[in-house]
Amino acid sequence: MLVISIPILGYSYPVCHLKNEHNLCEFEEKMVPSNDIYSFQDPVQTHKQNKKLKKADKARKKAEKDLKKVEKAKKDFVKASKSLKDNQKKFERLKRKGKLSPNDEEKWLKKLEKLEDDVEKANKKLRKS
Repeated sequence: MLVISIPILGYSYPVCHLKNEHNLCEFEEKMVPSNDIYSFQDPVQTHKQNKKLKKADKARKKAEKDLKKVEKAKKDFVKASKSLKDNQKKFERLKRKGKLSPNDEEKWLKKLEKLEDDVEKANKKLRKS
């Protein structure tokens, strides 16, 4: 026996049973809920669901991007601070031992100024994000 059904508005309506012996059709008026992929879905409802999903996905991606930005700012600030601290120690050690000429001392001071500026920039970025 073969059942032919037509999905309409989420329900599958069996149209007829074909009997192999006589090829006769017997009609039924029974409604059966359909779970097949061909069942009818309201296009407006589907469109609204898709919009909500896209909006939620976009918000999730933005949040991830913002989080990465904050993490990168923290990482850059820590790196710049460590670099400044290490170079200040090295400068003080060399100066204390008397191994810096006046020209070298000027170069070191310029380098330390640049590193301080880098720390300030990294701090601003961190506060901004």
